[in-house]
Amino acid sequence: MPSSLVVFQPEGRRTRIGPREDLLDAARRCGVAIEDLCTGRGTCAKCKVLVRRGADRLRPPTPHEALLGTEDLTRGMRLACQARPAHPGTVVLEIPPEAQRGWQRLQTSGLMPPFTLAPSIRVAPAPKSLAAESIRAAGFRIAREARPSLKRARGEGASGVRLVVSGTTVLGLLGRADRALGMAFDLGSTKIAGFLLDLETGDLRTTVSAPNPQMVHGEDIMSRLAFAREGPENEDLLHREILEVVNRLLGEACARAKVRAEHVFAVTVVGNTAMHHLFLGLPTDGLSRAPYAPSSTGEESRRAGPFGLRANDAAGIVAPPVVAAFVGSDLISGVLATRMHRTRGLRVLIDVGTNTEICAGDRERLVACSTPSGPAFEGAHIRFGMRAADGAVERVAIEPETLHVDVRTIGRRKPRGLCGSALLDLLGELFLAGALDAKGRILAGGRDPRFRTIGGQPAFVVVPRERTSIGQDILLTQADVGQLQLAKAAIHAGIEILLDDLGAATEDVRTVYMAGAFGSYLAPESAKAVGMLPDLPLDRVAFVGNTAGSGARLALLSSRERAAMRSLARRIRHAPLAGDARFPRAFASALPLPHADPSRYPTVRPRRPRAAPPR
Repeated sequence: MPSSLVVFQPEGRRTRIGPREDLLDAARRCGVAIEDLCTGRGTCAKCKVLVRRGADRLRPPTPHEALLGTEDLTRGMRLACQARPAHPGTVVLEIPPEAQRGWQRLQTSGLMPPFTLAPSIRVAPAPKSLAAESIRAAGFRIAREARPSLKRARGEGASGVRLVVSGTTVLGLLGRADRALGMAFDLGSTKIAGFLLDLETGDLRTTVSAPNPQMVHGEDIMSRLAFAREGPENEDLLHREILEVVNRLLGEACARAKVRAEHVFAVTVVGNTAMHHLFLGLPTDGLSRAPYAPSSTGEESRRAGPFGLRANDAAGIVAPPVVAAFVGSDLISGVLATRMHRTRGLRVLIDVGTNTEICAGDRERLVACSTPSGPAFEGAHIRFGMRAADGAVERVAIEPETLHVDVRTIGRRKPRGLCGSALLDLLGELFLAGALDAKGRILAGGRDPRFRTIGGQPAFVVVPRERTSIGQDILLTQADVGQLQLAKAAIHAGIEILLDDLGAATEDVRTVYMAGAFGSYLAPESAKAVGMLPDLPLDRVAFVGNTAGSGARLALLSSRERAAMRSLARRIRHAPLAGDARFPRAFASALPLPHADPSRYPTVRPRRPRAAPPR
């Protein structure tokens, strides 16, 4: 069959697709950014396109497109990942606001504890003669990559030159006014953060960040690992994509600081185990199959030149060790940055994500797990869920008597969806107001205009259509509530099992550290109200930001901190939840709001339910 022409309005971008391609393929080819949380599987219902012309040129809607609902289908809405051409012709599309992938808020700053500056790189005065013999006589050897710059400096008769040294090896030369620099990277599943640092003073020169380009292959790590498993070319593509964005950020940081990339002599990279492997080019097959074994758990080192990193060719790249397949150097970084491994009292570190990493312990014992919380808090599988981008509702307050809703959006834009912190607020506020019962059922009493019926199930109107940018009510549906219960129950169960392993009770916890982007913006009172966090005084919850980035900086600036990361990787005991008989019981008990055993949450007091649950 001949190809079909797909046109995206109002930009006018266009491309041709064949009968085996879909409209999402066309969008990617044209550079049109559409939300796609499930990577084309049809399960998230985010990649909406409005067919303005040529609907009869497309195949009929698939069963997955029933997720759109009657209203959307009547308007001519389709899911881009499901709609394929049936006949040649022209299809004109418009991307509705709720499906547009906008600027995403990325968390880069994090808790940075005091430390002693002692990087592996040092700067030493050069001998008067830059002849190789003179440098060797001073006790140094010359890295092969440093020889061309040394030769140039001799030819130019440069004065005031300094040597950049690692151990006894000269990596390069610096002029009198130049500084030895390093880059620390946090390779997150959704964002990449980079920190340009002065290795001589420890000063932060600039911070850069960008979304992780691998998201087109899967919002969550397991989707990307499945993509990698399809063939070595896919695994290589994921490696090249992450290396490309790291190179771009390194160049951007140097341009901002008005320095040369060849003066970057050390690079440290942390991330979850999958990102660690994909960046290094290590085989990932073992991460996606039982028994989930990493190819490497130890510290890995590379040279920038052969690796393809556009720093100084002699620069060392260090990837600190990981603990297990789903407990990476990002969690070790969090432990290092919070200093919980040095404390006498019990601390819990939580980094919420699709696989939430949790560590509990003190100076004597540390135990960690990864719990399958799923992508609900990132907006996936939620009808009006979205990332933390412009127009996302990020905070919700509900007046208990009237159910009047006040919202705050990112960028102070008109609302177009709900991000994770707002979803957590909604769950907690509706429960405390008596509009959700302990089982999570929406109690739509009487003819309250705040409630709707969607597909025979109740839904709550968060923002009415006249106040949104998408021209329709933003709702929290009964199915959404169920997804959020699954997510919060997995996190609670993970914490419970780690405390059980330590023989500790909830009241023994001195501090809960909330790390990462989601953890930095959630309301602790909402997290406690729904039972995601234990019933602790709110002053015991500390927001520590991007501790993965902090750990990467510490390892870059101090050999002692880098050694501490190696020690922590050995000290932290992994508690695998798969196959643990306690996990299904703890998970099931944590599904109700706030818990199946209300006595565990004496300070959470919901109002009396508004009405009997719908049948």
